[in-house]
Amino acid sequence: MFTNTRVLQWNHHTNYAVFIFENLLEKEQLDIVLNKTLELTKQDTKKRKTNVQAHMTDFNELNKHPEYMYLRDKIVSLLHTCCVLRSPHWGQISASEYIIKDFWGMQHHKGDYTKIHAHSPNGYSGAFHVRCPGKNYMHFQDVQQKELLKDNCLYLFPANFLHSVDKHQHDVSRVSIGINLLVDLK
Repeated sequence: MFTNTRVLQWNHHTNYAVFIFENLLEKEQLDIVLNKTLELTKQDTKKRKTNVQAHMTDFNELNKHPEYMYLRDKIVSLLHTCCVLRSPHWGQISASEYIIKDFWGMQHHKGDYTKIHAHSPNGYSGAFHVRCPGKNYMHFQDVQQKELLKDNCLYLFPANFLHSVDKHQHDVSRVSIGINLLVDLK
């Protein structure tokens, strides 16, 4: 399914990297996620009081909807795989010990953007870009790189990574999902 999986990093001996998965979902599942996210982001619940200067749901909203279960499970599985491959001691943690703490939807209309920020104290954060018309870049200041956003693409990275997204310039809205994950080390 994945046509391109990549890692942005400074040092290949650490999990301090951005993991990128293109073509994450099959078309049918992607359409379900797109339509539900469009429905949930018709209004700006957060009233632009966060780093997201666009329509946004509450931080835990998507955890309440079964339409996102497949995506949630896939994200947890991919993060677990990344951690196991990058750091052998993570192999003792099962995928069930990853907790999606926050899971929210966003819809950026023309002129909307996301300010530079980080998600500490969470363990990992991510963004799943469902629909990305036009040219918008996500900037990762910690590795001094930017990525052209693409439809159906997942980015996972340490929560303390600084990141931002350019002002949306297209007439069709950009739809994405934010994720904060914790690792339960009981």
